[in-house]
Amino acid sequence: MTVDTESSRTPLSDRIGAALAPHLSGDSEQIPALVDALLVEAHRVRASDLHLTSRRGGLEVRLRIDGDLHTAVALPRNLQELVIQRLKVMSRLVVYQRREPQDGRIDTELEGERVSLRAAFLPTLHGERVVIRFPDPRQGQVDLDQLGMSEALHGQLVHLLDQPQGSVLLTGPASSGKTTTIYAALRHLVATRGRDLNILTIEDPIEAEIEGVSQTQVDPGANLDFPRSLRAAMRQDPNVLVVGEIRDLETASTAIQAALTGHLLIATVHAGSSPGVFTRLVQMGVERYLLATAVSGVLNQRLARAVCPQCSRPKAIDKGLARALGLSEGEVASLSPAEGQGCEHCNGTGCHGRVGVFELLRTTPAIRQVILSDATEGEIASHAREAGQRTLRDDLIRTMGCGLIPPSEALRLAR
Repeated sequence: MTVDTESSRTPLSDRIGAALAPHLSGDSEQIPALVDALLVEAHRVRASDLHLTSRRGGLEVRLRIDGDLHTAVALPRNLQELVIQRLKVMSRLVVYQRREPQDGRIDTELEGERVSLRAAFLPTLHGERVVIRFPDPRQGQVDLDQLGMSEALHGQLVHLLDQPQGSVLLTGPASSGKTTTIYAALRHLVATRGRDLNILTIEDPIEAEIEGVSQTQVDPGANLDFPRSLRAAMRQDPNVLVVGEIRDLETASTAIQAALTGHLLIATVHAGSSPGVFTRLVQMGVERYLLATAVSGVLNQRLARAVCPQCSRPKAIDKGLARALGLSEGEVASLSPAEGQGCEHCNGTGCHGRVGVFELLRTTPAIRQVILSDATEGEIASHAREAGQRTLRDDLIRTMGCGLIPPSEALRLAR
């Protein structure tokens, strides 16, 4: 039988528990059906990741949905090893290897749809834990105007993408939708100028195939890392180069030189903010004068949980929340926020799906001078605000004011 892992049950735990119950007899012959039912249910509730964690008392099952982890059920201790072994068989891995991490793929069919799941196994104190990544069915199919950008920001980004050279850098935490935005940008370039452009990408991994684009996946085991792949791509006469991530000086230097010599560069850089991208690249060893010239703009983004359309209700903003968000009485009066009440459609969470929230720091002549003057992140941000460039907070308030995300989500991301 299933065991609740929280003192209070949820619609999600009830749903998963009911789906697994017929296969919990303890009979080893039921394990394939149990694992299949678990994968199908994770797929049905739109989970991006399935977490199976070995605990002292059994195997804890959690699902990441719309960016948040939800505890579903706990499987009995006597099923723990059997479930993990079954997943290793499906991943074509060494079943008896329990002391080393292993990564594999599960190619299967879920409700008539062929999918390839990534499976990662890691030894822990009470046994192995497994994380299974489910592919986003919309990956590579979303256009720029479907990302949720404001009309003004969309126009500014398109203007940068339509330039023959320069670089558009993206930043944001893991799982903030950067790859989706890059693929949307590539779809725009292919649709508008595909016949005239030679577009190459270097990715780790390739998340989706984009028609009209030559995509390369890095493979360190084959001596094909980001720096070497980028150098090789430069010899392919590209117009547009996409680098999945700039993480070292060699990659950064080659990419920035490409942006300065007649190529459009699109790349991600891990930093805490748009101005922080410049600081991060300087820390890698890139000269400020090169950044000031080569970087056209930095797009900082987050994914916010969207209000469930089935149970959405108007939500008043109290004084405490207004104060926390820095809203004046006039701003509060102009907004129409909403909040989900919780229903079957959203598994009682009040949220269903996610919406992009964006900030585009455009490198104007004034901002270039600030970068050259050894300015701090705060000083760059201050100059951008003074020039009228909208911030991530501004976009959070816009999105909340339209009733797309709940006020609690705006507050969480604004901190």
